[in-house]
Amino acid sequence: MIDLQHRKRFLLLTILLAVVVILRLFVVEVRRVVNWQMYPSLYENDFYVLNKLSKSPKRGGVYFFEGLAKGQEGLFRVVGLPGDRVKYWAGRLYLNRRLVDEVKGSVEHLPFGKSSAVDLSDVSYMKNLEETLPKKKYAVIAFESGTKENLDELTVPEGMLFVLKDFRAIGIDSRKFGVVPVENISGEAFYTLYSCTDLLGKKMSICDFFKFRKARFFTRIP
Repeated sequence: MIDLQHRKRFLLLTILLAVVVILRLFVVEVRRVVNWQMYPSLYENDFYVLNKLSKSPKRGGVYFFEGLAKGQEGLFRVVGLPGDRVKYWAGRLYLNRRLVDEVKGSVEHLPFGKSSAVDLSDVSYMKNLEETLPKKKYAVIAFESGTKENLDELTVPEGMLFVLKDFRAIGIDSRKFGVVPVENISGEAFYTLYSCTDLLGKKMSICDFFKFRKARFFTRIP
């Protein structure tokens, strides 16, 4: 009788483990944001839910790309679909020859320091913007002006996407490396599960339990 109970428990645990593995491989996965390039939508050390079943890109959606060259993998916001005409000039985004952002004011504070590879002396040259795409509205940060991030109008080829980071002032995205293939989407990031300011170790993706950002728990990614 006891042996039968043990077998049932073992079978149940095996089934549960198999379900967890299948869900992680093919359905959902919790991942960590490794830098500040998607701020203010996502913070460094946000732990978000990646929906691996959502691979059909929508304008304004945040997707994880993999299988690309170093620096081209990670989270990006899709702003240009195949056939779209995209232009980025003086910190402003134009989609199909229409300006899609609105200036909301200057940047006065950032929640991180020089340790995050951001020169705080540049803050005075940054601005808060709100971009509006069909069924999507979100905040970004860009330089007031300058030519180093300017991009003349281009038409997104078939099977490709134009992607941007939300922190335009420091983000490395399609402005630098060009369009990316749709087929390299591994899923859509749609929910922040929890967040912290520090990890228990540099090589561990585990939050310091005394440094949680409680205000960011269970928040939808814009």
